[in-house]
Amino acid sequence: MRLERLQLRNWRSFPECDLRLDQDVTVIIGQNGTGKTALLNAFVWGLYGETTAGFSRPGDLCNHQAKLALSVDESVPVEVAITFRHGAGLAEYRWEVRRSLIVTRTGPTKDDFGESEPQFVVNCYPLGAGGDAKTYRDDRAAKEVRSIIPVGLSPYFFFPAENIGASIDAPDSKASSIKEAVDVLLGLKRFEIASTTIKGALRLPQLKEKTSNDLALTKAQEKKDQARADQEAIAEELAQLPGEIRRVKETAEQAEEEMKRIEGARELIEQRAEIQAGYEAAQREAQEAENSQRKVLNEECFNLFGAGVLAKARDVLDKAKADGKIPPKVSAGLLDELIDTAEVCICGQPIGEAERATLRQHRTTVVEDALAEFASSVRARVAVKEERLTGRADSEAPHALLTAAAEALHNAHGEMATWLDKREAFDAENPTVPAVSGANPVDTWKKFVRLGDQLEDKQKELARRNEELTRLKREAENEYERLQRAQGKADAVGEARAHLFHVERVIEDLQELLRGRSRRDIERAINTIVSKVFFRNYTVHLNDAFELEVRQDDLHVGASSSERAWVTFAFVGAIARLIDEYDKHLDRMDKAGEIEIESDSGYPLVLDAPFSPFGEEYAEQFAAQLPKLVPQSVVIIREDQLAYLDPIMLGESKVRAYLMCFHGPRDDVHQSITWGDGTRWGDGSERPYVKPAGAPSLVRTEIMELPT
Repeated sequence: MRLERLQLRNWRSFPECDLRLDQDVTVIIGQNGTGKTALLNAFVWGLYGETTAGFSRPGDLCNHQAKLALSVDESVPVEVAITFRHGAGLAEYRWEVRRSLIVTRTGPTKDDFGESEPQFVVNCYPLGAGGDAKTYRDDRAAKEVRSIIPVGLSPYFFFPAENIGASIDAPDSKASSIKEAVDVLLGLKRFEIASTTIKGALRLPQLKEKTSNDLALTKAQEKKDQARADQEAIAEELAQLPGEIRRVKETAEQAEEEMKRIEGARELIEQRAEIQAGYEAAQREAQEAENSQRKVLNEECFNLFGAGVLAKARDVLDKAKADGKIPPKVSAGLLDELIDTAEVCICGQPIGEAERATLRQHRTTVVEDALAEFASSVRARVAVKEERLTGRADSEAPHALLTAAAEALHNAHGEMATWLDKREAFDAENPTVPAVSGANPVDTWKKFVRLGDQLEDKQKELARRNEELTRLKREAENEYERLQRAQGKADAVGEARAHLFHVERVIEDLQELLRGRSRRDIERAINTIVSKVFFRNYTVHLNDAFELEVRQDDLHVGASSSERAWVTFAFVGAIARLIDEYDKHLDRMDKAGEIEIESDSGYPLVLDAPFSPFGEEYAEQFAAQLPKLVPQSVVIIREDQLAYLDPIMLGESKVRAYLMCFHGPRDDVHQSITWGDGTRWGDGSERPYVKPAGAPSLVRTEIMELPT
């Protein structure tokens, strides 16, 4: 595989970028924070739709100036295109891989943007005499790309070198990562799938042995099945722990970074908190003003408009009085009917004519007088209320109360808008001020550190239990097989089950055999690489647990941080060089253990800040050995590391160089590098890598090619 070209459009700080990568070594120089890691992640996102673990704001890929220049409903594309060659002879193709998405402005604020689902297209063009052009899209395109560079190996080909750990022999996640890389390199994932399929088949009811009459055999089978289930449960839990430990440690590191970041911005955080408190207080005042206005409206509207209603009510009562239709007359009629028809009083005494006459007299003198008096009282009260309301409606008091309530609400809303403007202005001036949740970052960091320690202790305990359960499982299986042979009563289904057990063991043995042989290939390749750099007679050993150890005279020694970093790079180089060879011998895996790296074989490496982990001496050695490490590399370095380029620029490899120039805010200081000495390499000219943009809308990163 050989890279040819990288094209970017609206990718992070790059409005446009077109890099030719067809030389042996491509050097890209830039200041921190101007897009070096974004270039590395352009490869990862373009090929896999992912980003590296340390990449900041992975969900914010579009160039900010391009986004902010949009009007509502306008769109802008984000696109990464990678061109490379792969294969040999008639099977060689040029691959054009293009991943893109569309960003659309959905509203007026700085956060009103939406993104489409990424589109992924791969075009393949034959370079040999045979073959046809092919086009793949989305899932099929991803499958084709991953058949060339498996996603499990991508971290080794697109490598953020600044993230190299201080220890190369950490027994947990590091060894797990190396073992995973070897499995992908060998194609052992297919064996894992076969083994998982067999385990599933062994649990099917159709593959259970028939119940034997022999009690000992039955108990042995139950014991064997239970031992197997116990061991598999522990093994499955143990297999998940390295990933869980790694995630917890990463979370702890992130919490520690967040804690440091928040502490560094404490004053700005407090300022924003004060602004937010002012805004929330204004919100509460606006709500109170709104409630007060509603109350005044409820009280004064009747004072203003109720007089007319009461006047109409008074007219109705006067007319009813004049017409003799006051409602009490209706009630009196009902009472007359009751007196005329009732036979017994509610006290139980019979009602005769004398009693009826007495009741009629009381009804006339008491009930009708009371009802008439009540109606007259209502008419009088209505008149008084009408007169009072008419007088208040003519006054200025209700209007003044309503006006004051409206003004109070208007002022409260104005105060709230003022605080909102202050908050938005503060956020625009201080976009990097971290948001602080309710959780204490120090407590969060301590919590995950403790959790990581607990998980590591749990891993050790599970490993011990797994060994014990594996032993018990083997003993139970052997005892069961012995009893089964002695009994001689297993049927054909039992035999099939035994065959599956055997196949499963063969697969497991084959996996271990191939891993062991490949481990020797990788160990040999690593030592071939590191022997040219180490200042002492060190060798590197990849032990049975896939842990890298630095040795001297077969003794494990504590290497320096530069030496440990070089061993890690050597492992990356070994993977990159061996992948071609294993691809050639994929159908003859018996060759594993005998593979030697060839001078022209291997995949390209894209390295971000590869000199950073080294001291000065090892950095120069690394630069001298890099062209021999792999046949092609892209090296992204800081502007203060030019001194390490001499071995690359003066070597036999073909080199192309680029300089990233950041056009920053108006107050950025103009900064330049001196490109070479003008005699051995470079033209000795002053080349700017930072200069003012002139306007915020022009902030960007541009890349220019340098003479070599």
